[in-house]
Amino acid sequence: MEGGNSGGGGIEFAGGIGSTSFDDLPEGCIVNILSLASPVDALRLSRVSSLFRSSANSDALWDRFLPSDYDSIIPNSAELPSFSSKKELFRALCSRPIFFDDCKKSLWLDKESGKKCYMLGARGLSIESSDSPHHWAWIKDKDSRFPEVAELKSVPALDIRGEITSSMMSPGSRYAAYLVYKLQRNAFDCLLVETSVGVAGADSTICLNIDVEPFWHHHRNSNAVLGLKRPKKRRDKWLEIELGEYFNEAAKSGGLEPVAIQVKAGGETWGCVVIEGIEIRPAIGQ
Repeated sequence: MEGGNSGGGGIEFAGGIGSTSFDDLPEGCIVNILSLASPVDALRLSRVSSLFRSSANSDALWDRFLPSDYDSIIPNSAELPSFSSKKELFRALCSRPIFFDDCKKSLWLDKESGKKCYMLGARGLSIESSDSPHHWAWIKDKDSRFPEVAELKSVPALDIRGEITSSMMSPGSRYAAYLVYKLQRNAFDCLLVETSVGVAGADSTICLNIDVEPFWHHHRNSNAVLGLKRPKKRRDKWLEIELGEYFNEAAKSGGLEPVAIQVKAGGETWGCVVIEGIEIRPAIGQ
């Protein structure tokens, strides 16, 4: 098979009996080709090639990039994005999260892959002693997407748990969970916590402090502290730290398997942390 340029500027496929231009391919065939690319690549192709423009804007293509259950997700959300096409719906779900479960959780799509991402807000988590005003305070924060966040006062032992069913996540995908939080100015101690993610996730230790040098001379295991995972600053003025990864095989389990996420620390923990929630999104490289 030989390729060449047709008189109209398209691509010709030469055969034994005649030739067919790429322009002559039916739209369904071009949609199949574009669906093998990522959503971002499909958008790029629609801008640079008139050949792909019509197919790259079609509902038939963007229906493949949207989650298969999007029509059941949208009606249950607190805010419905307005859209006139499935391409517009996809872009809306990538640019702004929608809220559900009484605004305790939010959902959006990863623009690179189209996979589902979630934030379990503080009210959507199980936080030990969160109903006690002596231990936790529920406050508003102008930087949060949620109506309330949890401000730690003092607890005998820190224990925060989140849960999501595997059917809610995109199947056959590796996810990472992140604690999203703020440290107040009176964070005077080195905050080490144990984390686990998955059905039977192994515990790992992380450090919630950005800078551990102020605690360097006071911590018993200084060398171990320096080697621990630490947080990054987000553009929305919160901090995030990875808690662990989980590979979602929802298709094999029927999608009913609960995925548990836990953050815990033994011993008394004093007020210095504000919890916005736990974010679950495709791991880097997915």
